[in-house]
Amino acid sequence: MAAIQEGSWVLLTLSSGEKQLARLRRGAVARSGRARIKLDPIIGAPSGGLFLVHDNELIYDERTSEEMDEVVARIAGEGGSGSSNAQLVDDGLAQSLDAAQIKRLKTNGASGEEVLRALATSSKTFAGKTAFSQEKYLKKKAKKHMQWLTASAPTALSIVDMHTAKSPEKVLGLRRDTLSILLSLSNAQPHARVLVLDGMQGLLIGAIAQRLGGDGALLAAN
Repeated sequence: MAAIQEGSWVLLTLSSGEKQLARLRRGAVARSGRARIKLDPIIGAPSGGLFLVHDNELIYDERTSEEMDEVVARIAGEGGSGSSNAQLVDDGLAQSLDAAQIKRLKTNGASGEEVLRALATSSKTFAGKTAFSQEKYLKKKAKKHMQWLTASAPTALSIVDMHTAKSPEKVLGLRRDTLSILLSLSNAQPHARVLVLDGMQGLLIGAIAQRLGGDGALLAAN
């Protein structure tokens, strides 16, 4: 798997599902809510690699995003579950672990997974929840206490997906299936000479250039 080079663009996919484009330079940061995450550890890492977010710093992790998603399900299944939530009272007093104690755990080096496990064991009602409710509760907590992201080389389709979710007007509402049809009908391939009229911030131009593979000519108008 190719290493990500300094100066290149990367597509960041956060555990929350948000996607961002970032230019990798020393000292570059990405924003996630109020947090400013330092991106230096991504330089030289394999494309598609996963990083844990800890105190706004990135720590490379060899697990995949699928394996990270399984962590919540595994913690939820460790202590058994109830058959119904009917007897549970949501009075806001079930969780005995407060914000200061959670902060202390993190300061002492506790991982996101350890924080989630502590939250589960410190809840008076967690064991009585149904398995579905337990997993739902932990997923909500994981968004705050077990954050991670992946960094990969952007493609035309992944950029379309990002804009579709955040700001479809920037690419004129283009979807990935429509882009695929455009690229297929264009018959763009190495050694071709292509004229492109682009009103989508260069997305179509980049997609055609990718298809040419460095051999051919592309005249762009916008």
